[in-house]
Amino acid sequence: MSTRYEELDSIRGLAALVVVFCHLFAVTDMYAWANFVKNTPFFMSHQAVMMFFVLSGFVLSLPFLQGKSQSYGSYAVRRICRIYIPYLVTLLLAILMRELFSQGGIAGFTDWFNRLWVAPLSWELVAQHVLFIGGYDTDAFNPVIWSLVHEMRISLIFPLLMLLVVRYDWKIALSAGFALSCVGSLLHMKFAMGQIDMNYFMSVHYAFMFIIGACLAKHRDRLIGLYRNSRSVHKLIVLAIGAACYTYSLWFLPNVEALHVRTLEEWMACIGVSVFIIAALGSSRISSVLRIGAISWIGRISYSLYLVHFTVLFALMYALYGVVPVWSIWLVTLVVSIAAASLSYLWIEVPSIRLGRSLTRPRIAASPERPKLTP
Repeated sequence: MSTRYEELDSIRGLAALVVVFCHLFAVTDMYAWANFVKNTPFFMSHQAVMMFFVLSGFVLSLPFLQGKSQSYGSYAVRRICRIYIPYLVTLLLAILMRELFSQGGIAGFTDWFNRLWVAPLSWELVAQHVLFIGGYDTDAFNPVIWSLVHEMRISLIFPLLMLLVVRYDWKIALSAGFALSCVGSLLHMKFAMGQIDMNYFMSVHYAFMFIIGACLAKHRDRLIGLYRNSRSVHKLIVLAIGAACYTYSLWFLPNVEALHVRTLEEWMACIGVSVFIIAALGSSRISSVLRIGAISWIGRISYSLYLVHFTVLFALMYALYGVVPVWSIWLVTLVVSIAAASLSYLWIEVPSIRLGRSLTRPRIAASPERPKLTP
């Protein structure tokens, strides 16, 4: 029987909301309160992406850990259908919305806003996005897709990573993952610093996050039991440590550059994410909150929400700025993004998942008809 942790879906949904709000507030600096809020622990979008990677490693590892037999071909087809088809549909939507609404920037908006949706449209650029390989300008249509490139690459080699996790002790698996992260990061700094972060060196680095998630899944019963049976004060201490690691980039000697290399900040964030995952599964109170209907639904549509919100935001900003206040465009963007993500989940994601299962379902050969016995 397959194991599904609804709490993890909800965590992914909350992380997707963090990314949404970060992008909402990144559009303009005209509201002081928004500038204050976006520099708080609740709006750390890059850390939220690290959460996506660790959660993916956790969830993808479960069938392997449960001993379910599946060919690599079936695994790859299902994963491609799950990630690529919704991506392709939302990519086409982003291209259409950009061509309809983009005005090349808005005076007074942030540099972040004005450097997006401005690249000249070309068949080569579209083809690069459709092929979903190599390094290309992800800012042209939908900048959030940079993480999906890594997700797809690592997903396709994930069975190989699981050989490491299943066969060896967690210390060896994590040490190997840490080594991969160091090698990938060093190669990135040596050969690709300043280039698009979709290069293959960064995929090697981010594979470590998937290994962390897989190790958590492998030892989940023990870790959850330890947390669940701990005293309340110890649980609070663990959560505080997790929160401190997750927010490391904000508070720990922020002016010392050597302590804030991005790779180090991502490692610290993953420690915090690991704590949050175990706490979510080991605490009945946290679990009950994460299972609330609205939060659970956001979790289900989180992938679509991640994919569509940027397109909705930029289209509405170009269409409505100067007509209504920016704060009202934010509200409309949030509502429309959730509605669009819900439709995308029901009409694109679910059918894509079913297609993947249908394409990989074992075909049962028709048994030869037995000859009838004549009396």
